[in-house]
Amino acid sequence: MSSGEGVLAPWSMEKVRQQVEVQIKYDGYLRQQTSEIKRFARMERRQIPADFDFDAIRGLLTETRQKMKAIRPPPLDKPAASRSHPADISLLLVHWSAKEAVL
Repeated sequence: MSSGEGVLAPWSMEKVRQQVEVQIKYDGYLRQQTSEIKRFARMERRQIPADFDFDAIRGLLTETRQKMKAIRPPPLDKPAASRSHPADISLLLVHWSAKEAVL
């Protein structure tokens, strides 16, 4: 054992190298996920307008469309929205954001 490894016990230099490699390898992915989580958190706090046209969103499941129309205007943090498919919520957020950007 080298003198540097004694300080890191019970970590070996190889374990430290592996940990650094993992952190470097996944750093970009983790930053992207953190950014997305913050973006979704901001959007969840906003209220979808009562006149929002769910029928205009191509690809949205009928089940999700019906849920959203039934709890009009649906905040995205409500249980009905959370029981919807994640892909539908993402599609809804993208469509809603694009519509707001035009206005």
